[in-house]
Amino acid sequence: TWSLTDSCGNAASNQTQTITVSDNTAPTFTAPGDIEIECDQDTNDLSITGDVTDEDDNCSNTLDANYTDTTAPGSCANESIITRTWTLSDDCGNTTNLMQTITVSDNTAPDISSCNITNQSVDCTETDNQTIADQWNADNIANLQACSTDNCDTDLTTQVTSDYDFNNLNTVCGPCGSITVNYTVTDDCGNAAPIAVTLTFGDTTGPDLSNCTVTDQNMSCDTANNQANADQWNADNITAIEACANDISVVVTSNYNYNNLATTCGLGGTIPVIYTATDVCGNVTNLNATLTIEDSTPPTFTVPGDIEIFTDASCNYDASVTITGDVTDEDDNCSTGINATYSDSVADGD
Repeated sequence: TWSLTDSCGNAASNQTQTITVSDNTAPTFTAPGDIEIECDQDTNDLSITGDVTDEDDNCSNTLDANYTDTTAPGSCANESIITRTWTLSDDCGNTTNLMQTITVSDNTAPDISSCNITNQSVDCTETDNQTIADQWNADNIANLQACSTDNCDTDLTTQVTSDYDFNNLNTVCGPCGSITVNYTVTDDCGNAAPIAVTLTFGDTTGPDLSNCTVTDQNMSCDTANNQANADQWNADNITAIEACANDISVVVTSNYNYNNLATTCGLGGTIPVIYTATDVCGNVTNLNATLTIEDSTPPTFTVPGDIEIFTDASCNYDASVTITGDVTDEDDNCSTGINATYSDSVADGD
């Protein structure tokens, strides 16, 4: 209220003035920075996404920013982009808006730690090993589909892939070998958890010789061809085992050596022989046989002729072979270097 009085006391009419005190200044604050979080984190947890700091105003003392979110889809099912609008208003309604971008990403691969997919070994067979391998692969896929989990993707039932191909069998012996298969469990955002396992077809069984018969052989010794006969007997046995062995492919060997003849009488004796049938995986089965070279023919010789000898003056006599005669034509069909021996029976004379 304005008043004016002159020096003689005359007063003018009072006049009023209105002064409006206004707050037209918006508050200030610092919004959280843009951030990327995992899809299983809580977007409303400000300890993760960040909170407003430095709220300030020229007039208001109590300030509290709040936010609203606008969500747009990300590049895959589990991702999104949140535009967070932070708003801070003072007591007079002056408002400041700041933006924060929260990128919700899925960078975590599926968890297969509880999946029991291990290497497998089976006995190989010629007829059904591919069937076994096909089923093994299908079972592995089913197991991975059932046991895999993901932090964001709850449906992984069609996300298991395999590079299985039976033609990738790394054969080491016939139909036996190994197949290494890489399985990949992938979530909707392309995060992959790989696991590699190996199926091994093992052949640890030797050739089946149950239908093979190798019998011992007895031969009469013959100085001219007994080794040839023994060699032929051994060769015939090998041929017979190769023909009857129940396996895809076998190699039959023998430790036969005629020089191993365990002589017991000249050219007669025995040769123990081990026949070994080996399949392509190195498994062996043995058969034993014995070759016996017999000498059943007695030796021949000519005894010295009957002879009369005389005593000396002391009535002693010498009956040694140098006086009475010796055998000189010892002979045998197999033995050599034989010598006849003698024993005496003495009876009284006249």
